[in-house]
Amino acid sequence: MENTILVVDDEPMNLRIAQKMFGDEFDISVACSGEEALSKVNESKPDLILLDVHMPGMDGHLVIQQLKANPRTRDIPVIFITADDDSENEIRGFKEGAMDFITKPFRQEIAVSRIRRILEIVSLQKILLAELEKQTKEADEERKKVAEMSKDFLTGLNMRSSGEQKIIRAMAEKPGCLVFLDIDNLKKINDTVGHKFGDKVLKTMGDILKKHEENGIACRLGGDEFLYFMIEVSREEAEQRIHRIIEEFFAEKEADASIRQASLSAGLCMCDKEENYADVYNKADKALYHVKQNGKAGFFFYQKEEYSLKRKSDVDMEQLVKSLKDSGSYSGAMDVEYREFAKLFEYAANLKARYHHGFHLIMVTLDAPDEESFYIEELENAMSCMETSIQKTIRNSDIYTRYSSVQFLIILLEAGDTNVNLIMDRIFRKYWEKYGNSDILPSFSVRKVD
Repeated sequence: MENTILVVDDEPMNLRIAQKMFGDEFDISVACSGEEALSKVNESKPDLILLDVHMPGMDGHLVIQQLKANPRTRDIPVIFITADDDSENEIRGFKEGAMDFITKPFRQEIAVSRIRRILEIVSLQKILLAELEKQTKEADEERKKVAEMSKDFLTGLNMRSSGEQKIIRAMAEKPGCLVFLDIDNLKKINDTVGHKFGDKVLKTMGDILKKHEENGIACRLGGDEFLYFMIEVSREEAEQRIHRIIEEFFAEKEADASIRQASLSAGLCMCDKEENYADVYNKADKALYHVKQNGKAGFFFYQKEEYSLKRKSDVDMEQLVKSLKDSGSYSGAMDVEYREFAKLFEYAANLKARYHHGFHLIMVTLDAPDEESFYIEELENAMSCMETSIQKTIRNSDIYTRYSSVQFLIILLEAGDTNVNLIMDRIFRKYWEKYGNSDILPSFSVRKVD
Protein backbone atom coordinates (compact mmCIF):
# COMPACT_ATOMS: atom_id res chain seq x y z
CA MET A 1 0.00 0.00 0.00
CA GLU A 2 1.44 3.39 -1.09
CA ASN A 3 2.11 6.08 1.51
CA THR A 4 -0.01 9.21 1.12
CA ILE A 5 1.79 12.55 0.99
CA LEU A 6 0.22 16.01 1.11
CA VAL A 7 2.29 18.66 -0.70
CA VAL A 8 1.53 22.25 0.37
CA ASP A 9 2.85 25.13 -1.76
CA ASP A 10 1.34 28.39 -3.04
CA GLU A 11 3.09 27.97 -6.44
CA PRO A 12 1.05 25.70 -8.81
CA MET A 13 4.24 24.94 -10.78
CA ASN A 14 5.92 23.52 -7.67
CA LEU A 15 2.88 21.35 -7.01
CA ARG A 16 2.96 19.94 -10.58
CA ILE A 17 6.70 19.23 -10.24
CA ALA A 18 6.11 17.45 -6.93
CA GLN A 19 3.33 15.34 -8.44
CA LYS A 20 5.49 14.36 -11.37
CA MET A 21 8.62 13.75 -9.28
CA PHE A 22 7.01 11.76 -6.44
CA GLY A 23 3.90 10.33 -8.10
CA ASP A 24 5.50 7.02 -9.03
CA GLU A 25 6.63 6.42 -5.42
CA PHE A 26 3.75 7.82 -3.35
CA ASP A 27 0.06 8.72 -3.44
CA ILE A 28 0.24 12.50 -3.82
CA SER A 29 -2.41 15.14 -2.91
CA VAL A 30 -1.84 18.90 -3.03
CA ALA A 31 -2.94 22.10 -1.27
CA CYS A 32 -2.33 25.68 -2.44
CA SER A 33 -2.49 27.37 0.98
CA GLY A 34 -2.10 26.74 4.68
CA GLU A 35 -5.86 26.94 5.19
CA GLU A 36 -6.53 24.38 2.45
CA ALA A 37 -3.85 22.10 3.91
CA LEU A 38 -5.48 22.10 7.36
CA SER A 39 -8.88 21.42 5.80
CA LYS A 40 -7.56 18.45 3.81
CA VAL A 41 -5.72 17.04 6.84
CA ASN A 42 -8.94 17.10 8.85
CA GLU A 43 -10.75 15.25 6.03
CA SER A 44 -8.07 12.62 5.39
CA LYS A 45 -4.95 12.15 7.47
CA PRO A 46 -1.82 11.76 5.25
CA ASP A 47 1.26 9.74 6.17
CA LEU A 48 3.54 12.78 5.65
CA ILE A 49 3.30 16.47 4.76
CA LEU A 50 5.72 18.39 2.51
CA LEU A 51 5.12 21.95 3.70
CA ASP A 52 6.38 25.14 2.05
CA VAL A 53 7.76 27.57 4.63
CA HIS A 54 7.05 30.81 2.80
CA MET A 55 3.42 31.25 1.77
CA PRO A 56 1.17 34.34 1.81
CA GLY A 57 -1.35 34.53 4.65
CA MET A 58 -0.84 31.40 6.72
CA ASP A 59 2.80 30.40 6.25
CA GLY A 60 4.37 27.04 7.02
CA HIS A 61 5.25 27.99 10.60
CA LEU A 62 1.62 28.78 11.45
CA VAL A 63 0.44 25.58 9.77
CA ILE A 64 2.81 23.31 11.71
CA GLN A 65 1.94 25.07 14.97
CA GLN A 66 -1.74 24.27 14.42
CA LEU A 67 -0.94 20.71 13.38
CA LYS A 68 1.07 20.08 16.54
CA ALA A 69 -1.57 21.71 18.73
CA ASN A 70 -4.23 19.24 17.52
CA PRO A 71 -4.06 15.76 19.19
CA ARG A 72 -5.44 14.20 15.99
CA THR A 73 -2.69 15.65 13.72
CA ARG A 74 0.27 16.20 16.01
CA ASP A 75 1.90 12.89 15.05
CA ILE A 76 1.91 13.51 11.28
CA PRO A 77 5.57 13.93 10.19
CA VAL A 78 6.30 17.28 8.48
CA ILE A 79 9.17 18.08 6.11
CA PHE A 80 9.64 21.77 5.35
CA ILE A 81 10.41 22.73 1.74
CA THR A 82 12.15 26.05 1.16
CA ALA A 83 14.26 27.91 -1.39
CA ASP A 84 16.29 29.55 1.41
CA ASP A 85 19.53 28.42 2.95
CA ASP A 86 18.75 30.01 6.34
CA SER A 87 20.05 28.17 9.41
CA GLU A 88 17.95 30.25 11.83
CA ASN A 89 14.81 29.35 9.87
CA GLU A 90 15.78 25.67 10.06
CA ILE A 91 16.38 25.87 13.83
CA ARG A 92 12.96 27.48 14.26
CA GLY A 93 11.36 24.75 12.14
CA PHE A 94 12.95 21.93 14.12
CA LYS A 95 11.80 23.53 17.38
CA GLU A 96 8.26 23.64 15.99
CA GLY A 97 8.39 19.92 15.22
CA ALA A 98 9.61 19.58 11.64
CA MET A 99 11.54 16.35 10.97
CA ASP A 100 13.64 17.55 8.01
CA PHE A 101 14.16 20.26 5.36
CA ILE A 102 14.24 19.85 1.55
CA THR A 103 15.46 22.74 -0.54
CA LYS A 104 14.03 23.84 -3.88
CA PRO A 105 14.56 23.12 -6.64
CA PHE A 106 14.11 19.43 -5.81
CA ARG A 107 16.75 16.83 -6.60
CA GLN A 108 14.61 13.74 -7.04
CA GLU A 109 16.89 11.04 -5.59
CA ILE A 110 17.77 13.12 -2.51
CA ALA A 111 14.18 14.22 -1.88
CA VAL A 112 12.78 10.67 -2.29
CA SER A 113 15.51 9.24 -0.03
CA ARG A 114 14.74 11.79 2.70
CA ILE A 115 11.00 11.16 2.46
CA ARG A 116 11.53 7.38 2.65
CA ARG A 117 13.89 7.77 5.62
CA ILE A 118 11.37 9.87 7.52
CA LEU A 119 8.55 7.42 6.75
CA GLU A 120 10.73 4.51 7.92
CA ILE A 121 11.55 6.34 11.15
CA VAL A 122 7.87 7.09 11.74
CA SER A 123 6.94 3.48 10.95
CA LEU A 124 9.59 2.22 13.38
CA GLN A 125 8.35 4.66 16.03
CA LYS A 126 4.82 3.30 15.59
CA ILE A 127 6.06 -0.28 15.94
CA LEU A 128 8.06 0.60 19.05
CA LEU A 129 5.14 2.55 20.51
CA ALA A 130 2.77 -0.35 19.88
CA GLU A 131 5.24 -2.74 21.54
CA LEU A 132 5.65 -0.36 24.47
CA GLU A 133 1.87 -0.08 24.86
CA LYS A 134 1.60 -3.87 24.70
CA GLN A 135 4.29 -4.33 27.36
CA THR A 136 2.75 -1.59 29.51
CA LYS A 137 -0.65 -3.25 29.27
CA GLU A 138 0.85 -6.64 30.16
CA ALA A 139 2.71 -5.08 33.09
CA ASP A 140 -0.49 -3.38 34.28
CA GLU A 141 -2.37 -6.67 34.07
CA GLU A 142 0.41 -8.41 35.99
CA ARG A 143 0.35 -5.69 38.66
CA LYS A 144 -3.42 -6.11 38.91
CA LYS A 145 -3.01 -9.86 39.35
CA VAL A 146 -0.39 -9.34 42.07
CA ALA A 147 -2.61 -6.74 43.73
CA GLU A 148 -5.60 -9.08 43.60
CA MET A 149 -3.50 -11.87 45.09
CA SER A 150 -2.50 -9.53 47.93
CA LYS A 151 -6.13 -8.68 48.67
CA ASP A 152 -8.31 -10.52 51.15
CA PHE A 153 -11.04 -12.18 49.07
CA LEU A 154 -13.80 -11.65 51.63
CA THR A 155 -13.22 -8.04 52.70
CA GLY A 156 -11.36 -6.61 49.71
CA LEU A 157 -8.70 -5.20 52.04
CA ASN A 158 -4.96 -5.82 51.91
CA MET A 159 -3.96 -9.17 53.32
CA ARG A 160 -1.70 -9.12 56.37
CA SER A 161 1.63 -9.52 54.55
CA SER A 162 1.11 -6.78 51.97
CA GLY A 163 -0.92 -4.56 54.31
CA GLU A 164 1.67 -4.54 57.08
CA GLN A 165 4.45 -3.74 54.60
CA LYS A 166 2.48 -0.75 53.30
CA ILE A 167 1.79 0.43 56.84
CA ILE A 168 5.46 0.03 57.85
CA ARG A 169 6.57 2.12 54.85
CA ALA A 170 3.94 4.78 55.58
CA MET A 171 4.90 4.93 59.28
CA ALA A 172 8.57 5.43 58.33
CA GLU A 173 7.63 8.45 56.21
CA LYS A 174 4.93 10.20 58.23
CA PRO A 175 3.50 10.23 61.77
CA GLY A 176 -0.02 9.07 62.49
CA CYS A 177 -2.16 6.71 64.53
CA LEU A 178 -2.13 2.91 64.40
CA VAL A 179 -5.46 1.25 65.16
CA PHE A 180 -5.95 -2.40 66.16
CA LEU A 181 -9.61 -3.34 65.54
CA ASP A 182 -11.47 -6.45 66.67
CA ILE A 183 -15.03 -7.54 65.89
CA ASP A 184 -16.73 -8.58 69.13
CA ASN A 185 -18.87 -11.73 69.31
CA LEU A 186 -17.98 -12.99 65.82
CA LYS A 187 -17.59 -16.56 67.11
CA LYS A 188 -21.00 -16.35 68.74
CA ILE A 189 -22.56 -15.25 65.42
CA ASN A 190 -20.81 -18.11 63.58
CA ASP A 191 -21.98 -20.62 66.20
CA THR A 192 -25.57 -19.40 66.51
CA VAL A 193 -26.65 -18.19 63.06
CA GLY A 194 -23.88 -19.58 60.85
CA HIS A 195 -20.62 -18.61 59.16
CA LYS A 196 -22.51 -17.00 56.30
CA PHE A 197 -23.55 -14.21 58.64
CA GLY A 198 -20.12 -14.10 60.28
CA ASP A 199 -18.66 -13.50 56.81
CA LYS A 200 -21.25 -10.78 56.31
CA VAL A 201 -19.94 -8.98 59.41
CA LEU A 202 -16.36 -9.21 58.13
CA LYS A 203 -17.34 -7.88 54.70
CA THR A 204 -19.23 -5.02 56.35
CA MET A 205 -16.09 -4.11 58.29
CA GLY A 206 -14.00 -4.28 55.12
CA ASP A 207 -16.40 -2.01 53.20
CA ILE A 208 -16.31 0.58 56.00
CA LEU A 209 -12.50 0.62 56.24
CA LYS A 210 -12.15 0.92 52.45
CA LYS A 211 -14.23 4.12 52.64
CA HIS A 212 -11.64 5.55 55.04
CA GLU A 213 -8.49 4.67 53.04
CA GLU A 214 -8.16 8.07 51.37
CA ASN A 215 -5.70 9.10 54.10
CA GLY A 216 -5.06 5.70 55.63
CA ILE A 217 -4.09 2.08 55.03
CA ALA A 218 -6.19 -0.87 56.21
CA CYS A 219 -5.58 -4.60 56.19
CA ARG A 220 -7.14 -7.74 57.60
CA LEU A 221 -4.82 -9.47 60.04
CA GLY A 222 -6.91 -12.63 60.04
CA GLY A 223 -10.02 -13.91 61.80
CA ASP A 224 -11.89 -10.99 63.33
CA GLU A 225 -8.87 -8.65 63.59
CA PHE A 226 -7.99 -5.65 61.42
CA LEU A 227 -5.20 -3.08 61.33
CA TYR A 228 -5.64 0.53 60.20
CA PHE A 229 -3.05 3.30 59.99
CA MET A 230 -4.28 6.89 59.87
CA ILE A 231 -1.64 9.04 58.16
CA GLU A 232 -0.71 12.45 59.60
CA VAL A 233 -3.59 12.87 62.02
CA SER A 234 -3.75 14.54 65.40
CA ARG A 235 -5.18 12.69 68.37
CA GLU A 236 -8.42 14.66 68.00
CA GLU A 237 -8.67 13.79 64.29
CA ALA A 238 -7.94 10.13 65.02
CA GLU A 239 -10.65 10.10 67.68
CA GLN A 240 -13.17 11.67 65.30
CA ARG A 241 -12.39 9.16 62.56
CA ILE A 242 -12.61 6.09 64.80
CA HIS A 243 -15.90 7.49 66.13
CA ARG A 244 -17.21 7.60 62.55
CA ILE A 245 -16.01 4.07 61.81
CA ILE A 246 -17.68 2.68 64.93
CA GLU A 247 -20.87 4.63 64.25
CA GLU A 248 -20.99 3.35 60.65
CA PHE A 249 -20.44 -0.22 61.82
CA PHE A 250 -23.15 0.19 64.48
CA ALA A 251 -25.61 1.55 61.90
CA GLU A 252 -24.94 -1.36 59.52
CA LYS A 253 -25.34 -4.08 62.12
CA GLU A 254 -28.40 -2.49 63.74
CA ALA A 255 -30.11 -2.55 60.34
CA ASP A 256 -29.60 -6.34 60.09
CA ALA A 257 -30.99 -8.52 62.89
CA SER A 258 -28.82 -11.48 61.85
CA ILE A 259 -25.58 -9.64 62.76
CA ARG A 260 -26.88 -7.39 65.52
CA GLN A 261 -24.85 -9.22 68.18
CA ALA A 262 -21.61 -7.89 66.67
CA SER A 263 -19.82 -4.84 68.01
CA LEU A 264 -16.46 -3.21 67.40
CA SER A 265 -13.51 -2.68 69.75
CA ALA A 266 -10.41 -0.66 68.89
CA GLY A 267 -7.06 0.10 70.47
CA LEU A 268 -5.21 3.18 69.21
CA CYS A 269 -1.62 4.35 69.51
CA MET A 270 -0.31 7.69 68.28
CA CYS A 271 3.15 7.37 66.74
CA ASP A 272 6.03 9.34 65.23
CA LYS A 273 7.95 8.19 62.16
CA GLU A 274 11.00 7.43 64.34
CA GLU A 275 9.09 4.79 66.34
CA ASN A 276 9.45 1.06 65.74
CA TYR A 277 6.46 -0.61 64.11
CA ALA A 278 6.53 -3.65 66.40
CA ASP A 279 6.46 -1.42 69.51
CA VAL A 280 3.55 0.65 68.21
CA TYR A 281 1.70 -2.52 67.19
CA ASN A 282 2.10 -3.99 70.69
CA LYS A 283 0.88 -0.78 72.31
CA ALA A 284 -2.21 -0.65 70.09
CA ASP A 285 -2.80 -4.33 70.92
CA LYS A 286 -2.59 -3.56 74.66
CA ALA A 287 -5.04 -0.69 74.25
CA LEU A 288 -7.41 -3.09 72.45
CA TYR A 289 -7.00 -5.66 75.22
CA HIS A 290 -8.00 -2.99 77.71
CA VAL A 291 -11.20 -2.31 75.76
CA LYS A 292 -11.97 -6.04 75.50
CA GLN A 293 -11.51 -6.44 79.25
CA ASN A 294 -13.75 -3.51 80.07
CA GLY A 295 -17.01 -4.01 78.27
CA LYS A 296 -15.94 -4.14 74.61
CA ALA A 297 -17.72 -2.00 71.98
CA GLY A 298 -15.50 1.07 72.22
CA PHE A 299 -11.99 2.42 71.69
CA PHE A 300 -9.03 3.41 73.82
CA PHE A 301 -5.75 5.29 73.26
CA TYR A 302 -2.44 3.98 74.53
CA GLN A 303 -0.07 6.57 75.91
CA LYS A 304 2.42 6.93 78.72
CA GLU A 305 0.09 8.43 81.30
CA GLU A 306 -3.07 6.71 80.24
CA TYR A 307 -4.97 6.56 83.49
CA SER A 308 -5.69 9.11 86.14
CA LEU A 309 -7.65 7.03 88.59
CA LYS A 310 -10.40 8.73 90.52
CA ARG A 311 -12.11 7.37 93.58
CA LYS A 312 -15.23 5.42 92.72
CA SER A 313 -16.10 4.01 96.12
CA ASP A 314 -18.94 6.50 96.43
CA VAL A 315 -20.95 4.69 93.73
CA ASP A 316 -24.68 4.82 94.29
CA MET A 317 -25.32 1.19 95.18
CA GLU A 318 -29.07 1.73 95.09
CA GLN A 319 -28.81 2.89 91.50
CA LEU A 320 -26.61 -0.10 90.64
CA VAL A 321 -29.10 -2.55 92.16
CA LYS A 322 -31.91 -0.92 90.16
CA SER A 323 -29.79 -1.17 86.98
CA LEU A 324 -29.21 -4.87 87.55
CA LYS A 325 -32.88 -5.52 88.28
CA ASP A 326 -33.83 -3.72 85.05
CA SER A 327 -31.18 -5.53 82.99
CA GLY A 328 -33.72 -7.88 81.41
CA SER A 329 -34.80 -5.03 79.12
CA TYR A 330 -31.20 -4.12 78.29
CA SER A 331 -30.16 -4.53 74.66
CA GLY A 332 -26.75 -4.54 73.23
CA ALA A 333 -23.82 -2.62 74.54
CA MET A 334 -22.42 -4.49 77.58
CA ASP A 335 -20.39 -7.60 77.16
CA VAL A 336 -21.69 -11.15 77.61
CA GLU A 337 -20.02 -11.63 80.96
CA TYR A 338 -21.84 -8.73 82.51
CA ARG A 339 -25.16 -9.79 81.03
CA GLU A 340 -24.70 -13.25 82.50
CA PHE A 341 -23.94 -11.63 85.82
CA ALA A 342 -27.13 -9.61 85.54
CA LYS A 343 -29.12 -12.80 84.88
CA LEU A 344 -27.58 -14.47 87.91
CA PHE A 345 -28.37 -11.42 90.01
CA GLU A 346 -31.99 -11.70 88.93
CA TYR A 347 -31.92 -15.42 89.70
CA ALA A 348 -30.52 -14.78 93.19
CA ALA A 349 -33.19 -12.15 93.77
CA ASN A 350 -35.87 -14.70 92.83
CA LEU A 351 -34.37 -17.23 95.24
CA LYS A 352 -34.47 -14.64 97.98
CA ALA A 353 -38.11 -13.85 97.23
CA ARG A 354 -39.14 -17.52 97.26
CA TYR A 355 -36.85 -19.07 99.88
CA HIS A 356 -35.78 -15.99 101.85
CA HIS A 357 -32.13 -16.52 100.95
CA GLY A 358 -30.60 -13.07 101.23
CA PHE A 359 -27.38 -12.04 99.52
CA HIS A 360 -24.91 -9.17 99.44
CA LEU A 361 -23.86 -7.21 96.34
CA ILE A 362 -20.32 -5.88 96.67
CA MET A 363 -18.46 -3.48 94.47
CA VAL A 364 -14.66 -3.64 94.69
CA THR A 365 -12.86 -0.54 93.39
CA LEU A 366 -9.18 0.12 92.82
CA ASP A 367 -8.37 3.70 93.74
CA ALA A 368 -5.27 5.86 93.53
CA PRO A 369 -4.13 9.01 95.31
CA ASP A 370 -5.14 12.21 93.57
CA GLU A 371 -3.05 13.23 90.52
CA GLU A 372 -1.46 9.76 90.25
CA SER A 373 -1.21 8.31 86.72
CA PHE A 374 -0.39 4.81 85.56
CA TYR A 375 0.46 2.83 82.47
CA ILE A 376 -2.24 0.50 81.21
CA GLU A 377 0.03 -2.45 81.99
CA GLU A 378 0.34 -1.39 85.64
CA LEU A 379 -3.40 -1.00 86.09
CA GLU A 380 -4.10 -4.30 84.34
CA ASN A 381 -1.57 -6.01 86.60
CA ALA A 382 -3.37 -4.67 89.68
CA MET A 383 -6.76 -5.77 88.27
CA SER A 384 -5.37 -9.22 87.48
CA CYS A 385 -4.03 -9.55 91.04
CA MET A 386 -7.41 -8.52 92.45
CA GLU A 387 -9.26 -10.99 90.19
CA THR A 388 -7.01 -13.85 91.31
CA SER A 389 -7.55 -12.87 94.94
CA ILE A 390 -11.33 -12.88 94.49
CA GLN A 391 -11.27 -16.23 92.69
CA LYS A 392 -9.26 -17.91 95.45
CA THR A 393 -11.33 -16.45 98.31
CA ILE A 394 -15.05 -16.58 97.46
CA ARG A 395 -17.03 -19.82 97.50
CA ASN A 396 -18.09 -21.80 94.46
CA SER A 397 -21.65 -20.67 95.05
CA ASP A 398 -20.65 -16.99 94.91
CA ILE A 399 -20.45 -14.99 91.70
CA TYR A 400 -18.23 -12.20 90.42
CA THR A 401 -17.64 -10.23 87.22
CA ARG A 402 -15.41 -7.45 86.03
CA TYR A 403 -17.59 -4.36 85.94
CA SER A 404 -15.29 -1.61 84.64
CA SER A 405 -11.64 -0.78 84.12
CA VAL A 406 -11.17 -0.47 87.90
CA GLN A 407 -14.10 -2.38 89.42
CA PHE A 408 -15.45 -5.87 90.15
CA LEU A 409 -18.94 -6.89 91.26
CA ILE A 410 -19.42 -9.81 93.66
CA ILE A 411 -22.57 -11.62 94.79
CA LEU A 412 -22.12 -13.35 98.16
CA LEU A 413 -24.97 -15.75 98.87
CA GLU A 414 -26.01 -16.24 102.52
CA ALA A 415 -22.77 -14.80 103.80
CA GLY A 416 -24.06 -12.86 106.81
CA ASP A 417 -23.14 -9.28 107.63
CA THR A 418 -20.16 -10.23 109.80
CA ASN A 419 -18.71 -12.66 107.28
CA VAL A 420 -18.78 -10.09 104.50
CA ASN A 421 -16.11 -8.03 106.21
CA LEU A 422 -14.02 -11.15 106.90
CA ILE A 423 -14.26 -12.27 103.29
CA MET A 424 -13.29 -8.85 101.98
CA ASP A 425 -10.41 -8.67 104.44
CA ARG A 426 -9.07 -12.00 103.10
CA ILE A 427 -9.48 -10.82 99.51
CA PHE A 428 -7.56 -7.63 100.21
CA ARG A 429 -4.78 -9.43 102.07
CA LYS A 430 -4.30 -11.80 99.14
CA TYR A 431 -4.29 -8.82 96.84
CA TRP A 432 -1.48 -7.14 98.81
CA GLU A 433 0.49 -10.36 98.87
CA LYS A 434 0.20 -10.78 95.12
CA TYR A 435 0.39 -7.17 93.99
CA GLY A 436 3.01 -5.97 96.48
CA ASN A 437 2.51 -2.30 95.66
CA SER A 438 0.76 0.34 97.74
CA ASP A 439 0.09 2.83 94.91
CA ILE A 440 -3.24 1.36 93.78
CA LEU A 441 -5.54 0.93 96.78
CA PRO A 442 -8.61 -1.37 96.98
CA SER A 443 -11.88 -0.41 98.62
CA PHE A 444 -15.40 -1.86 98.60
CA SER A 445 -19.02 -0.85 98.93
CA VAL A 446 -21.71 -3.30 100.00
CA ARG A 447 -25.47 -3.44 99.64
CA LYS A 448 -27.52 -6.16 101.34
CA VAL A 449 -30.39 -7.41 99.18
CA ASP A 450 -33.12 -8.77 101.44
